[in-house]
Amino acid sequence: MRKKLILIMIVWLLSFFLFSYNYEKEFNRQISSKGTEKLLIKNVNGRIIVNAQKGNKISIFATIKTNSKEKLELTKIKVIKFSNYIEVKPDFPHRRNSNISVDFLIKVPECLFLNVKSVNGRVLVDANLKGVYLTTVNGKILVSSKSIKGKLTTVNGGIKVHAEKIAGELSLKTVNGSIALYVSYPDNIRLKASTVNGSVKIEHEKLRITYKKRLFPFYSFSTIKAAGENPHYSVILSTVNGSIKVLPN
Repeated sequence: MRKKLILIMIVWLLSFFLFSYNYEKEFNRQISSKGTEKLLIKNVNGRIIVNAQKGNKISIFATIKTNSKEKLELTKIKVIKFSNYIEVKPDFPHRRNSNISVDFLIKVPECLFLNVKSVNGRVLVDANLKGVYLTTVNGKILVSSKSIKGKLTTVNGGIKVHAEKIAGELSLKTVNGSIALYVSYPDNIRLKASTVNGSVKIEHEKLRITYKKRLFPFYSFSTIKAAGENPHYSVILSTVNGSIKVLPN
């Protein structure tokens, strides 16, 4: 037993030193948003934070971390301006992106549509944008906004949204994780929330429950439909393993 524990410790230490980030560098750039309708951010490993700022500039800050000096020197940040959108993404050496992490902090004017495509890392947005399409595989998604519309998708991670109102169709979907929607004025929505392994709780005085379903007898509700006073936007909340709640903001 003692030998087995020692072996486990050796493997753990080797993996720690092998996959730790010993080298890092900073990147920052500012670009005009004039004529731009959408910002597209792509990433593989690392968190993405998007905040609002005044004016017509997009400020991009990135921290690149890796375990190899050579990889650090070869990894770049690409900022490409097209006719009506801007794309920001890491440029990895010969597609060898293992053990390279890029953390983004991006400040944007609130007149843009935001599209984020990530693999491993959290996505955090604190801005009142025209719309959002946020997707990651392994990581949480957190959004705080005056109004929101769009699609938020992850596989392994929870989704949390704070908003005053819903400005259009909205979809929050995950597989392994909980979903929480905090909204001040849900009068204009028609909502459906469903889970398989978990419970659904809608406790908002401005939402009228129209349908309830239990997956199995005596279980918590697995599907609930609700509507505001004047519903014309659809809101879909869906998870497999996790709970769902809708509460006042």
